[in-house]
Amino acid sequence: MGLEALSAALRAAGYGAHLREREPLAAHTSFAVGGPADLLLEADTLDELVSAVRLAGSEGVPWRVFGSGTNVLVADEGVRGLVIVNRCRRYAVGADGTLRAESGALLTEVARAVSAAGWAGLAWAVGIPGTIGGAVVNNAGA
Repeated sequence: MGLEALSAALRAAGYGAHLREREPLAAHTSFAVGGPADLLLEADTLDELVSAVRLAGSEGVPWRVFGSGTNVLVADEGVRGLVIVNRCRRYAVGADGTLRAESGALLTEVARAVSAAGWAGLAWAVGIPGTIGGAVVNNAGA
């Protein structure tokens, strides 16, 4: 694994302030359990998230993306490779009736926003922890 090379590449790309080594994942899950990630990066923008995935791939380092950490159990041994915590949380309800939401947007916030805009059909999600990405991956509400 090219963990050292990936760490150096991420730091060179300007992600040093958001990068941690041997970070306990218990601090990033709702159940507060889990050993360390070899490398952990918090991505605030989609460009950062995509860049981190590409850098990990180019160094041959396995990677995983975490959302808000709900419904995630991590072993005490932790996770090998790079864990990217998805903090891409922007969303907007357009005047034309469209919703644009990044995968890290909190489901409860989006549900409240579209309900306030007069939309129907997502009110059930107001009390569901997690993110839009997690809801899509886990087929929430189906």
